[in-house]
Amino acid sequence: MAAISGGDRRGSGIKRVVQWDSPLMIWRVNSRQFLKAIYRAIPDKIESIFERITQELENTEQAATQGLTLVRALLFQFVNNALLIQYFAYLNAVLVFVKTSKRQTQTTVEAMSPADVPPEVIEEAGEDLGTLLGPVVETKIEVKQILNRLEGLR
Repeated sequence: MAAISGGDRRGSGIKRVVQWDSPLMIWRVNSRQFLKAIYRAIPDKIESIFERITQELENTEQAATQGLTLVRALLFQFVNNALLIQYFAYLNAVLVFVKTSKRQTQTTVEAMSPADVPPEVIEEAGEDLGTLLGPVVETKIEVKQILNRLEGLR
């Protein structure tokens, strides 16, 4: 299901496409279209890092949500299993991390949006996004490993 949200805070009238495809109904913005429409001054390397982070976060969110579904089903069978309880807590923490990282990424990109942004701000934003990419990829790998273990238990 798709919906259209209002323009950005500065009232530019540019609309964002919002997709409601997550089981948790968390919206995601079509990053390429959003960046092209609003942030024309962002260098291509920073844009590619933003897109990679966005894609990795979406994959992580989907895997964590799927993992939570599996953990819940297994917890009904093995109520006091400490490992399953740890997985449940970790996967919930991952969803919080994903939400926070999405917000942080969006804020970083918005800091570069004004036309008169000094090159230092753009450089710092690129470094911030590059620094965030590492933990995002690590988290995705960890969630995929947990998901594989949980699927093996079924």
